[in-house]
Amino acid sequence: MASAPPRNRFARSTLIRLLSDLAAADVAESPLTVAERLGPWLDWTDAIALSTALQAPPSAAKVAPALAARAARAAADELARVRSTLSRAITSDEALCAPDAPGAAEGSGDAKAPPDFTPYRLSCGLHQRAMTAAIGPLRQRVRAALAAASPALARLAAMDEVLDAAMTQRERHALGRVPALLERHARLRGQPGQVQVDWVEGTTGQAAEPAPLGATVQRVLLAELDIRLKPIEGMMDALKQAHAAATGINTTATGLPAGTPATSSAPGAAR
Repeated sequence: MASAPPRNRFARSTLIRLLSDLAAADVAESPLTVAERLGPWLDWTDAIALSTALQAPPSAAKVAPALAARAARAAADELARVRSTLSRAITSDEALCAPDAPGAAEGSGDAKAPPDFTPYRLSCGLHQRAMTAAIGPLRQRVRAALAAASPALARLAAMDEVLDAAMTQRERHALGRVPALLERHARLRGQPGQVQVDWVEGTTGQAAEPAPLGATVQRVLLAELDIRLKPIEGMMDALKQAHAAATGINTTATGLPAGTPATSSAPGAAR
């Protein structure tokens, strides 16, 4: 039975774990700090902009506390709505819920012809574009809520704006490779000796029949949605903590003031 290389799975994002499982390849943990790993992604102009944001005197628009709290609640509502809309679009996509598309050409010998990946590629592109279109304005709205909350959070919003602008192209390039990695998996799945992954049981081996390709694509897209939303969730967490510290209001398990909608994880995305 084929076996997969050991992996330090819990130190990575869900997306990286899924893609490394599909490729049956281990990804070594980097010994570098987060700042050191960010370095190659930033050029000198980005470094200057980030330094300016860090060193700028704290400032925030003078907004009444009630209006700032309302902006925070609206941002939380929008985050929940965007997550729900995008995840529901992925899980209800007919092309991904249908049985595997037949192979474009008949296989020869005992090898089974891989399914035609074209509909899955089109769905990947569609959902990735939808994520980009929805998450960009959401991130701007959350930054605006931070800027109205306090001087310290206004600085955090400025830093996020610089990093967002600096890393957009690299992020687009990296995530743009996801469909190609899935297509490679589609060509290899079910072939003799190919490692199959049971994500539910957390085991690997030569499964009698691999999971439907559409379900695999859905799981990867949901993991991509999760990682795209991480910066926004981080800013929202900072906003919730600042609100709780400033008001002393009892919060829910998510840190939101009572009555504020909580965001939910995308269905099917492993944490």
